[in-house]
Amino acid sequence: MPRGADPGASLGPLLRKGTLGWRILSWFLALSLLPLLLTNTVGYVVSLRVLEGQVEEFLHELAEAQAVHVAHQVLLHELELEGFSTGHREFAALIRSAVDDLESGRPNGLAYSALVNTLRHELGQSAVFDEFLIVAPDGAWVLSTSDVLSQPDWFGPWVDGQTWIGPATSEAWEVGEHILPVLTVVHPVVDDRGLAGVHVGVVHFASQGRYMGIPAHLAKHVESYVVSATGNPLFVSHPHRPIDFGKPLETPLLRTPPGIVSVYDNYEGASVVATSASIPGMSWRYVAEVSQDSVFGEMRMLRLLSAVLGSLFALGLVAIVWLVARSLVSPVQELVAAAERLRARELGVQVQASGTDEIGQLGRTFNLMSSELERSAREIEELHDQDMRRASQFATMGELAAGIAHEFRNPVAGITCGVELLTQQSAGDSMASDTLAQMRLQLGQIETSVNDLLSYARPRKPDSVRIDPAQIVDQSLSLLATQAKSGGVTITRIVDSGVPHVIIDPTQMTHAVLNLSLNAIQAMPEGGEMTIHVGFDSQSVRIAIIDTGPGIPENKIQQIFRPFFTTKHRGSGLGLAITRGIVERNGGRLEVASRPGEGSTFTLVLPILDDEEDA
Repeated sequence: MPRGADPGASLGPLLRKGTLGWRILSWFLALSLLPLLLTNTVGYVVSLRVLEGQVEEFLHELAEAQAVHVAHQVLLHELELEGFSTGHREFAALIRSAVDDLESGRPNGLAYSALVNTLRHELGQSAVFDEFLIVAPDGAWVLSTSDVLSQPDWFGPWVDGQTWIGPATSEAWEVGEHILPVLTVVHPVVDDRGLAGVHVGVVHFASQGRYMGIPAHLAKHVESYVVSATGNPLFVSHPHRPIDFGKPLETPLLRTPPGIVSVYDNYEGASVVATSASIPGMSWRYVAEVSQDSVFGEMRMLRLLSAVLGSLFALGLVAIVWLVARSLVSPVQELVAAAERLRARELGVQVQASGTDEIGQLGRTFNLMSSELERSAREIEELHDQDMRRASQFATMGELAAGIAHEFRNPVAGITCGVELLTQQSAGDSMASDTLAQMRLQLGQIETSVNDLLSYARPRKPDSVRIDPAQIVDQSLSLLATQAKSGGVTITRIVDSGVPHVIIDPTQMTHAVLNLSLNAIQAMPEGGEMTIHVGFDSQSVRIAIIDTGPGIPENKIQQIFRPFFTTKHRGSGLGLAITRGIVERNGGRLEVASRPGEGSTFTLVLPILDDEEDA
């Protein structure tokens, strides 16, 4: 180019239409912009589909987790009401007296006022209930902790004719300027005279989120609903315009099974993605929905931005689209992969959830859910392992006992007969007699071990009769006299007057008392005192075997009933396990109290049955 010439002057001919430069420029622009536009379009569609799938999947996971959480919260509050109703011993009597006051025209009677004050005090301790009601057995309204002196409009004859067996949550409808749901938790108050009344805990509309344990903003832009069996909303997380609680919620999810994901316009006219989950143990459903604008708004803005920037920055736009798509899809893909690992029972899966947007909140919610599932799974696994170990032990015991009975019992019986014959033949040989006596002793111990194994592995069903428990003790003492005397143990027998009869298997219970007494004697090798005390209370007869031995360390008390556990050099370690099994099969229980250096007390607690139960 000549010095001083204008650079722009040479561009005119180059860029004129029809010139080679124009065609090169046109082809360059076409070949660069069209693939970019096509790539951006395909990338946008694919990213949108992936994001839609992941949002639907995690919306479903969120709904399932919250449905279980709501069921858990409802159960906790039902147990709270049950605890109050059953925790006051005089509550039933106070209700009966208050009903008498009301029927006698004394609404301000002492019992009526005391009942109101008691309920108001408990209401002040509750974090969820707004009101307590008392209903008579015939369904008549008795009183309320509020200042209302008559039956509320929403309280219908729904108590009359029903049989109450425990706490239950249901819904009613309060009709005023607006129809609002009212949750009622009922619990029957029963005494020995029957149904005294029904204790009703009332949760008004403003407190239902706290009752169900659902925060107003579970996750950003996620709306939470709880609907009844008829589809009427019971809880709405944060409605943006008034909702008619008297009509079913406007959603097609009510006509589809739980777990189906639908896209529709909700009652506010917003297009949403939603799913539902059944609340375990109840006829309610939990509905979770999120607006498409909040979830996919950024993707739609990206489409416009890509179109604008694609015509101006062809090469730079490729990198921008790639980074943006990666920033949107990668966290969701990570959540999907984590969910698949969790579904494959890989516990404790966590994802990075550092963002503050919806996906970040979903990640944090997933982490919390994963931690809870891991804790629950480990607890279930531990319980399952314990059951499997116990089942395996029982199975092994049965096989071992059968094998021992077959392999040992007959040979031992033959050897015993041979020893008896040799004893008769060597009556004049003192050395041989002593040796044979030791052989008989060892054979007896083998037979005792075999019998212990068979008794534990194949327990016999009790043949129960009515009997005086003192007879069991006396029969056991007659069998213990020789062992106690040789061990230097003094036995004291104490039987309270008027001890009632019990229904047990005499042979089995004698075996149980004999086992415990022999253990007590063996625990005092240097001699001591053993006391057998037969007493009773209003519900049970108690046979206590008390020794003055060294006692049992605290860390071994829970282990002594385990099969094969023993602290002695001899024995199978099955005696206490067999004894506890005998007592439990006879309807009782075995208690132990011991402190090192102070001896031990084993108590057989046997139930007292009245005439009707005996029959």
